Amino acid sequence: MTKYFAFLRGVNVGGQNLIKMKDLSQILDTIGFLNVQTYIQSGNVLFDSKSGDIDDLQRTVEFHIEKHLSLKIKVIIRTFSFVQNLVRNDPFKNIEWNQQTKLYVCFLYDEPKIHPLLPTENPKEGLELFRLDKKEAYLVSKEINGRYGFSNNFIEKELNVISTARNWTTINTMVNIDFK
Repeated sequence: MTKYFAFLRGVNVGGQNLIKMKDLSQILDTIGFLNVQTYIQSGNVLFDSKSGDIDDLQRTVEFHIEKHLSLKIKVIIRTFSFVQNLVRNDPFKNIEWNQQTKLYVCFLYDEPKIHPLLPTENPKEGLELFRLDKKEAYLVSKEINGRYGFSNNFIEKELNVISTARNWTTINTMVNIDFK
């Protein structure tokens, strides 16, 4: 049995793709996943499965969300141990940041089709992509005029791949909380 995180792309944002986490949990229970638990309303799920095929798990969850909720949602899955190691190795440890800075991990659906020279920036949005791993991108977002740039749009355009972004604080919390 392996423990996984599922990160749903674009749910409960701006009144679009509304999914109650209770409904999502029930769907994953019906698939046969065990110990299904959600964290906040942005589509973060922890579950156990016997399957070791992440691509198959992603397609299965996407299929069942569409079947039960009539929503086409991309689902990006990583093992709990992978995300735990990501936190342990802290890709942001050499980044200077403050209260006007946010740190993001973008989980990529596929390996990037484009590999830009790093760091690459969008100064208008205050975004900087400083590291790219196989299927993760790491960004710094700086406050500009009281708001932060939207990292998902930037990454999808720069790398030509579907992604979903999570704040570094959220990732750390998810790995370290007792979901039960």
